[in-house]
Amino acid sequence: MIEASEAPEGRGGGMRIAVVILALAAIGWCKVHIRRSEMTARHQVQKLRARRVVLRRQLWDRQARMAVVASPGQVRRRIDRMGLDLVHQSESRVRMAGAADESWRGSDRVPNPDATRLGTFRRRE
Repeated sequence: MIEASEAPEGRGGGMRIAVVILALAAIGWCKVHIRRSEMTARHQVQKLRARRVVLRRQLWDRQARMAVVASPGQVRRRIDRMGLDLVHQSESRVRMAGAADESWRGSDRVPNPDATRLGTFRRRE
């Protein structure tokens, strides 16, 4: 009988080749799995980018519609159509220009910057 120390080199070499082949197969399988995961992720990113474009277009359309609805002319037409007794603040400030100029002098109060914004209305006095 032949002992392990006297075994020919050919038998141990075959086992090493099998281990190397298995290791390469495992590495190849992992590489394929990683590439597939990357492709899936790229596909999802592309779908999300397309969705983002659609959402931006919808946002743009809604902002444009809101700008039309909130325009000063449209607001005034709606006020007139509804019969509301409102005056635009810039108009009321023009009416009270003399009194308003005098009332701010010597006062620590600061005028409201929103008072000149379009679309800001208050009840008529």
